[in-house]
Amino acid sequence: MDQVPVCRLCGSDESTLISNEVSGALESQVYRCCGCDIVYLFPIMDLEEEGAFYEQEFPTYMEARNAPGGADAEAHFKANLPEAERRKALILPFLPENASILEVGSSTGYFLHYLREYATSTTGIEPGESFAD
Repeated sequence: MDQVPVCRLCGSDESTLISNEVSGALESQVYRCCGCDIVYLFPIMDLEEEGAFYEQEFPTYMEARNAPGGADAEAHFKANLPEAERRKALILPFLPENASILEVGSSTGYFLHYLREYATSTTGIEPGESFAD
């Protein structure tokens, strides 16, 4: 990768690669910032790309990625529990005791559901209207 990951929270360019694999974002990787410990994807969409994605492509993307349950929130939650288990195994070694977890782009919250028992608090933010509740 030619670009150096830079944390958007603290600005540090020092990070640890956690995973080369990001579902649905083949060009991205998962990093943990050495400055503030936030875990983030890099590279990510710019604001214009992100806005267009959520306005125009998100429901179709979710349906194609997660059938059954692509557009139905409850079915989506249940269908993605195995994916949550896979992600949990990746993140638990990096999760400190009494962590507070914020997931931006949390979809139906299926991943946070599995992290609740390991954290003091969990919060999900979902910009897509289909699963925001």
